[in-house]
Amino acid sequence: MIDFLLWRSDAYMPLLTLLLYLCLWNRIGRKELVLFYYLILNVLLFTYSNYLGSKSINNLYIYHVFTAIDLCFATYIIAKASTKKSFSWQFVLISVLGVMFCIVDEIFWEPYYVFNSIASGVCYLIIMVYAMYYLLSLSKSDAILHFQDLPSFWYVSAFLVYCSISFLVAISYKYFVSHNLMTEAANITKVYMVAIIIKFAMICIGLLCYRRPYTQTQ
Repeated sequence: MIDFLLWRSDAYMPLLTLLLYLCLWNRIGRKELVLFYYLILNVLLFTYSNYLGSKSINNLYIYHVFTAIDLCFATYIIAKASTKKSFSWQFVLISVLGVMFCIVDEIFWEPYYVFNSIASGVCYLIIMVYAMYYLLSLSKSDAILHFQDLPSFWYVSAFLVYCSISFLVAISYKYFVSHNLMTEAANITKVYMVAIIIKFAMICIGLLCYRRPYTQTQ
């Protein structure tokens, strides 16, 4: 039962987070629409991915697509938190370069039917660095005095923790596969699933910040 829940966490955790968003819709509304769409996309993609997996159909191409999508959404969320603007050239630059690398990786190194450990590892690293940049900027502002009340702090921290763990998983997975240690490779992916649970749990904390009157100012 535990393994079943662990392997399905990529679908049900964003679903639970989405339900929380809907429950708090009167307080959040359209303030976090990008996050709202991100949750929906996660639910749809990984419900389909789990279905393919249950039928023993190769679903790794979904991870190729999601790596690029995840980078774009994460970058937008961090850019919005950093610049306090709905549009930022930081987001455009980082997203375009990241997506281009994902395409190059799929063409020359990791085709769609294998796990894209190189592209995902690079994207995790990009998100980590950008998230740390935001947290450094936050630490130098007056907002640090009430950081725990800021939804944006929890969103960015969620991606930072998730990407930090997943980056190590991607490296380890690549090593195990290259040495034909398939059992170890399968086991290390469980750590990735735990990272997913942590990510959406932290996003939920960020959403719950809207229950406090002060958090309307991010």
